[in-house]
Amino acid sequence: MLKRLLLLCIVLGALFGGIFGWKYHKAEQNRQALATMKPPPATVASTNVRAEQWQSLVTSVGTLSAIQGVDVSSEVAGIIAAIGFESGASVAEGALLVQLDAATELADLRALEAQLKLARLDYERATGLAQRTALSQAQLDRAKSQLDSLAAEADAQRATINRKSIRAPFGGMLGIRLVDIGQYLAPGTPIVSLQRLDVLYLDFNVPERYLQQLQVGQAVAVSTAAYEDREFTGQITAISPRTASPGSSSTYLGKMGAHSVAATLPTMKPIKPRPRACCRIMPAMVRLRVPISLSTAISRILP
Repeated sequence: MLKRLLLLCIVLGALFGGIFGWKYHKAEQNRQALATMKPPPATVASTNVRAEQWQSLVTSVGTLSAIQGVDVSSEVAGIIAAIGFESGASVAEGALLVQLDAATELADLRALEAQLKLARLDYERATGLAQRTALSQAQLDRAKSQLDSLAAEADAQRATINRKSIRAPFGGMLGIRLVDIGQYLAPGTPIVSLQRLDVLYLDFNVPERYLQQLQVGQAVAVSTAAYEDREFTGQITAISPRTASPGSSSTYLGKMGAHSVAATLPTMKPIKPRPRACCRIMPAMVRLRVPISLSTAISRILP
């Protein structure tokens, strides 16, 4: 039994010794091969150094709004007698939108004009009598005061009648009509939205670190979800000096030191209201191109 165990140990020792010897031999060969191996030649690329403009882009999210936009309303109360527009139509400045019933005011104006005509005749007679000293100056002044008072009342009545005709304050595109013929219209009641879209305002925010690279007149490139395949170009018109304070509720990108920037865009024709959509403000992706020279960019990268 002891001889068998001794034989087994000799066999196992020879087997493991051969394996370790073979591993050591291979490792020695690899070491010698690496020691004699020469590194490959280095590849060097060269080019001429020249100054270039590096076009950097600052991306922000902004809002587009009409350069002018109002909810048309009436200054005076009245019953709507006629409506002179259709929803979504384009109108020129001064176009009649709504006519309120002015029959009572017109009758009152005719009565005032008749009284004014009589007062003018009385004043002319009083002037002639005063020249012949047949009428005192006080009576002449009283006649003149009566004439001026009636003229002022007539002018006020004409102004009231004119306010019964509600017109477009500027040219633009109308929204959805909010009133009907025969409806009583109280002062201040919205009639229709009017937006001037030949020029658009663009408001967006950028971090303070880009402030020195912004200037009035600089170009901005704008893309919107409504026109994904088109890009519109505008220019910066104003840069706000105020920065956002920590914890404020303003929309300054949620970062301290962001500045509000305003730009204008030419008309984005064709702008037509989509079915079941009438919006004043559209979200837009704003990309602001800030040219940076190559030397400036390298100085920012290198310590």
